[in-house]
Amino acid sequence: MLARRLPTVLPPLSYDEALEVTAIHSVAGLLPSDRGLSQARPFRAPHHTVSPAGLVGGGEPIRPGEVSLAHHGCLFLDELLEFKRSALEVLRQPLEDGLVTICRAQSRVTFPARPLVIAAVNPCPCGFFGDEKRRCACSSERVRAYRARLSGPLLDRLDLQVPLPPVDVSHLGGKERGEASGEVRRRVITARAIQAARREAGETSVLSNADLGPRDVERVAAPDAAGRTILGQAVERLGLSARAYGKVLRVARTIADLDGGTSVRASHVAEAIQARLLDRDGVAAVGR
Repeated sequence: MLARRLPTVLPPLSYDEALEVTAIHSVAGLLPSDRGLSQARPFRAPHHTVSPAGLVGGGEPIRPGEVSLAHHGCLFLDELLEFKRSALEVLRQPLEDGLVTICRAQSRVTFPARPLVIAAVNPCPCGFFGDEKRRCACSSERVRAYRARLSGPLLDRLDLQVPLPPVDVSHLGGKERGEASGEVRRRVITARAIQAARREAGETSVLSNADLGPRDVERVAAPDAAGRTILGQAVERLGLSARAYGKVLRVARTIADLDGGTSVRASHVAEAIQARLLDRDGVAAVGR
């Protein structure tokens, strides 16, 4: 339910984004004949039995897969570790390049693929590893084998990794409400406007922090001295890869934008590192 709320906090589609979303869904035969330009960001949630071709595309004639159908929207992978390893691994290149290229004997087709990927996974097969109230029934070997299904290279491509503890039953019927989606969306739109202003000023070559190249990261996401120290310690202690290092800086830049700051401070870097849960727990080393 939480994942399905994510499109409601994202900015509206721009005209160019709407054109791309509409074109992809039209090619896939998913656009009703009476519908014009797509106005809503797509949300796709394929079942964990989906094939590699179902995720990235294929067939004859070639059709886009889930990662392209979720372009400019959200791709939700529930029970991530229940997906076939072969299916998960084909996502690596699209997540890196934002494109899917499918080759056949007589044709070659490229589809855009820049979704916001959300994955949900249990901490172990029984689901109670680390639970304070329920005892985990899994052996350490079983937990390790379960987590090894997620390869290090794919894990590296997940910018945020955060725990979601079980909600206490006493809170389910409570009247207290969290921040409304509309409020969150306004903050996100403000942060995106800051990023757009940097591009207009020639400071970056892309619109979103997630797409910043190495030179752009150096130019607009370099942290202050204290932030560099914290990041250096994290790299040494957690064994962060070069890709993970860059992702921490991009996330820190985004946190600074949401905070209204012009520079990336130590607090922003620390928060970004805290969002690398699986690296901090040592899971990244499993399966590499």
